[in-house]
Amino acid sequence: MLNRLAMPKPVSWALMALVAVVFVALQLVFVRLVFPSGALGIVRKATGGLVAPTLVANLTISAAAIGILAVFGKQRLRDLGLVGRIGPAIAFTAAIWIGVNLLEALAAMKAGSLRIDPAWSARPLGVVGQWLGTTLGTALLEEMLFRGVLMRQIALRLGRIGAGRSVSLILAVILSQAAFAAMHLPAIPGLDASALTGLFIAGVALALLYCATGNLLICIGLHGLADAPSLLVADRWDLLDSQNFIIASCLLVGAVAIVQGKRGRF
Repeated sequence: MLNRLAMPKPVSWALMALVAVVFVALQLVFVRLVFPSGALGIVRKATGGLVAPTLVANLTISAAAIGILAVFGKQRLRDLGLVGRIGPAIAFTAAIWIGVNLLEALAAMKAGSLRIDPAWSARPLGVVGQWLGTTLGTALLEEMLFRGVLMRQIALRLGRIGAGRSVSLILAVILSQAAFAAMHLPAIPGLDASALTGLFIAGVALALLYCATGNLLICIGLHGLADAPSLLVADRWDLLDSQNFIIASCLLVGAVAIVQGKRGRF
């Protein structure tokens, strides 16, 4: 299952620390200063909600991180995990979205309360903008840094000191996803142990999916769905907005990828 993950060029820990500092600093600037000021609300209003503040913020942070890693670490997009087949990513993301819509629709029909989510009628561009903001903003940034870069850099270093490939990847998954959970603390004060554990488990599920597929774009697509529920049918059960959704969808997509890979079709 773990043999699909290619290793990147090495990056110094000092440079990784610089990226972490910039990531946290910019996060705090946007969360504590820019968002409360309403400055980015102008962009949202001008685009009818299509360009959300989260998209602007996270693309800014992504650009800073990519710039540091590219200029000082000589990292290419492939080393960041941002090169992959987009077809499977779109297909898996769309299939999960359609499947959850169907589940919600069947349950609503049985209860006699089938209806379109009001958000699509009230602000369709806003719903699309929210999804774009989390998928091309939050999900892309977090998947790149914590799964595409940090996890593989840890695995690479462990391999170089004699740890076996499987052991290196398992330890890399645990350490990188602990960092993923912890990095939410500066931006979301008051996160309790339960929330941090949930973030860690979701991170592990996405990390294992990346190991199984070797395609970070798939992880970005599923992560975006979970962060921005955008069902056409009114979401009675909050299926997308839950840790269980990430775990179940990662297991399903990972299993399909493994089976298809054995058949030479993935």
